Amino acid sequence: MIKVTGPEDWSVHRVKNEASVRATFTDPGSNDTHTCKVTWDNGQMSTSSATDGACEAGHRFNHAGTRTIKVEAADDDNGSDNGQTMAVAHDPRAGLLTGLGTVDGSAFTVAGKYPSAGSTVPARTAVPSVPTQDGRLKVVPTKLEWLMITPDGKAAVKGESARHSFLGYAEAGKFQGVVWPLSAGNVPPEQPLYDTSPGASWDIDRAEPKG
Repeated sequence: MIKVTGPEDWSVHRVKNEASVRATFTDPGSNDTHTCKVTWDNGQMSTSSATDGACEAGHRFNHAGTRTIKVEAADDDNGSDNGQTMAVAHDPRAGLLTGLGTVDGSAFTVAGKYPSAGSTVPARTAVPSVPTQDGRLKVVPTKLEWLMITPDGKAAVKGESARHSFLGYAEAGKFQGVVWPLSAGNVPPEQPLYDTSPGASWDIDRAEPKG
């Protein structure tokens, strides 16, 4: 059995900075040797020998994006197990994200960027407005947590208000918005309060924004 302990799911990393992966595993076999394989979700892969029941590797992402990192541990008896985590790679130099529109009864406005190349938190705002069972909810943010713009024109932004968190994906006139209560945690739960694309992947390359 394998457990990926780092990086933490949804952790945020600046491009060019090293992200460290660690996974621990157990094997009922005795005297086995183990090989670790890490797939970095950008066409690159690392292999190494395991040490004391753990796989460790480091990697620098050159471009912004959400990265589903997969770790596999295999023994010399052809047994294996794997686990994964998702990291957010952002580039403060990527520029300004602006947009507004409506999708399936929801509305959104976004204007955000990092103030400087050295900034760790984006400025400006993003405001989703979504239908709920009780009427309509307008999420007025108290902060933006991160902003990501990929080289191929996709974007994502995450922030929170006094009572809710939100996540927005944008791509060429399409949008996916997700809203959930802060009490449900810092990352989207399986059943958020609102999602324009229920069941879609959180990985920006597999997300399903709507136009």
